[in-house]
Amino acid sequence: MPESTGTPIPISENFPVAWPDPQDKTLAWQREYMHCPEAMPALAGDFWLTVWNGMDHSREYSGAPRQALLCWINNYIYMAFKLTVEPDEEEAANKKAEEARAAFGENVQTHWQEEFLPEIQDYIERWDRFDLEAASTTQLQQHMDETWDWLLRIWTLHFRLDSGHGRETFTNYYKELFGEDCDLAVVRRLVQGLPNKTTAMGQALWDLSQRLPREFAETINENSADKIRAALERSTIGKDFLAALDEFLAAFGHRGNHWGLQYPTWIEDPTPVFVMLRGYLSTERDPEAVFTAQTAEREQALSEVRGQLQGYPQTARDRFEKLLDLAHVSEMLRENHNFWIDYSCTSRVRRLMLAAGRRLVAAGIIVSAEDVLHLHVDEVRTAFANNLSEDLRALIASRQTALEQFSAIEPPPHLGVEPPPEDTDTTSEPPPPDEPGLLRGQPGAPGTACGPARIVTSIADAHTLAAGEILVAQSTGPSLTPLFAIAGGLVTEIGGALSHCAVVAREYRVPAVVSLSDARRQIADGQWIEIDGDAGTVRLVE
Repeated sequence: MPESTGTPIPISENFPVAWPDPQDKTLAWQREYMHCPEAMPALAGDFWLTVWNGMDHSREYSGAPRQALLCWINNYIYMAFKLTVEPDEEEAANKKAEEARAAFGENVQTHWQEEFLPEIQDYIERWDRFDLEAASTTQLQQHMDETWDWLLRIWTLHFRLDSGHGRETFTNYYKELFGEDCDLAVVRRLVQGLPNKTTAMGQALWDLSQRLPREFAETINENSADKIRAALERSTIGKDFLAALDEFLAAFGHRGNHWGLQYPTWIEDPTPVFVMLRGYLSTERDPEAVFTAQTAEREQALSEVRGQLQGYPQTARDRFEKLLDLAHVSEMLRENHNFWIDYSCTSRVRRLMLAAGRRLVAAGIIVSAEDVLHLHVDEVRTAFANNLSEDLRALIASRQTALEQFSAIEPPPHLGVEPPPEDTDTTSEPPPPDEPGLLRGQPGAPGTACGPARIVTSIADAHTLAAGEILVAQSTGPSLTPLFAIAGGLVTEIGGALSHCAVVAREYRVPAVVSLSDARRQIADGQWIEIDGDAGTVRLVE
């Protein structure tokens, strides 16, 4: 394929780039903000490379003409897409791939329930059966090799799901039935209030907060989970609560403050759970009541739309019902696949690699089990193959220094060559003129809210959010959704109406504005703001 003709992007002095392949510099690389917002160690970079390889493997089933590429550069993740067919063949290849995805999507529920989920659960059972401490070094090395093979397979299944396809197909058909200018808010109501693992977790966390003895409400303000546990252990009611907490962690504790191999899970460190419990105690917003209202609104909207369809041919009404069912499946899978793949599988890979780290510590070649995160998986394999004899402490120290160095800077959003200009719709009306103190993003979730802004610049800042405050972040992945039950509103710098944060915000009935560029710079921490999730605006209050 011909090289890109884009303008080369100058390389800054504080962010030197050594391309693995000289051809890489001819591509338009974009920093991956949503899933990888922070600098990460080597092993975490290998994890994301496997994720992207799964995306590439999934193309074998659809024939998509663009290959997803990933680079771990100076501890940050960058992605690019390379055309694998001639430019004049791209349109036909895209059409063929879309048809393949649509055909798969018609039966996605069957594929998930009868094929994908059983296979994923089988891998999980294998991980859980394996005795990490009793295994020999050879057995542990073999299990590690199998794990990374399973991980690639799991992420191939993930990208085959394409769970958002059903919502898009249903929305397009709704427009076909009611016109391009139809009210798409109705579409949102038709797919809201559906049960899934994310809302189940939110409800379980709320229920847990209601079981916390009120005399211990101040206790959970302690910074250390160990201290909180120790205090609760001193009484019978405290022990009863800890038993309920352990049940919650067994069900939902494989997630953490974010996802990726570098982040401890709630099972490892439940401190974030105690932080969220504190927030839940300060609000009266019961998620169950919210979700019940969402369901009632969905059924009311469906009744009204079915009434409007009475004069339509039966074939059109049947098609509507079929695509609505598919949209419902897609909305539930959007969250459920996160539970099984993003968290349940990733946490077990982390557990295995930390066990490998403990073997390296026992051999005296690294200092702590967590140091294994600063090695590439092939380096860990080599260490095992060499009978744990190579001292890796100096290598790890140098990588820790590099991670600290690059964590302290803001990396460039693009590398390689300038991306092509985005297509713009010249027929659409221009946005209203700017007003002093008014910031424009995009509508995310309907409603308005007013309150102090709480800026989250890293995952570790999430605990600073108090009930009723407006969460302002670069993006919010599934890891931050428990906070939606206490947030007064949400503002993100990236994402759209179908992004994860917008979809879940609507389920929690939290007003949200998305795609507000430089929101964390334009809004001061603690500043009072008014957000309008319908208009996609944020007003700075004097």
